[in-house]
Amino acid sequence: MLSRTPCKQAFPANKLLASATLDRMRHNAYCLVLDGKSYRAPRQLPTVIRQRLASEAKTAQA
Repeated sequence: MLSRTPCKQAFPANKLLASATLDRMRHNAYCLVLDGKSYRAPRQLPTVIRQRLASEAKTAQA
């Protein structure tokens, strides 16, 4: 969802026009609900990388 800040920056002289534009975009928008696994879902790091990060964190603390 868009915030009001970018619209205010796009129309700095006319806040009413910014508000009306955002209202029009929201009114005509569709909401899509997608189910299933995401390709962007966080993945588990390989064991080698996890171990290296853990050891680096321990040496940084010492």
